[in-house]
Amino acid sequence: MIKQIRKTISMHDYSNINLGPNLIQASILILLFQDKNRKLHTILQKRSQNVHHPGEIGFPGGRFEKADRDLARTALRETNEEIGIDVSDVEIIGNLHPTTTRMGYSMHTYVGYTKQKELKFKIRKSEVEKLMIIPVTHLLNTNNHLQVTWQGQNRLLSAAGFRIGSEIIFGATARVVSEFISLIQR
Repeated sequence: MIKQIRKTISMHDYSNINLGPNLIQASILILLFQDKNRKLHTILQKRSQNVHHPGEIGFPGGRFEKADRDLARTALRETNEEIGIDVSDVEIIGNLHPTTTRMGYSMHTYVGYTKQKELKFKIRKSEVEKLMIIPVTHLLNTNNHLQVTWQGQNRLLSAAGFRIGSEIIFGATARVVSEFISLIQR
């Protein structure tokens, strides 16, 4: 599966798309890895109550900093800071369309792959409440897809979402997961 994902995602480069000068630049990492049985997984995290979007489920990531060479480096740095894994051997295989968040971010998504079979995590509790290691097949399974409705600032909003155990993925993260699924199912 990783060969097909690598081929499909590497065909696209959206890293230079600017969604607006007033948006805060940020990036996230869909980190892919195979377990000892060669089953492909990714990592999601539930954000702590101390950060933006508290309690929400998302991929590791954060704001661009001047010391970052580019937004791909931001995603790698933030992944290392938040969940403590060694990102030195993470290969960035491509990126997805950037999306905006309700908090004024332009969020760029990078897809990375590591050959590490057993990742060693050191969770930064001030930012991450818990980690979820998710088989990619779980995201592909339509039994885990749903329509989510929530109260926006001025009206009810409804969009695609995903169920991960008792947790619900919605908003920008669900848009990212939807695009990722769409690409890898081609």
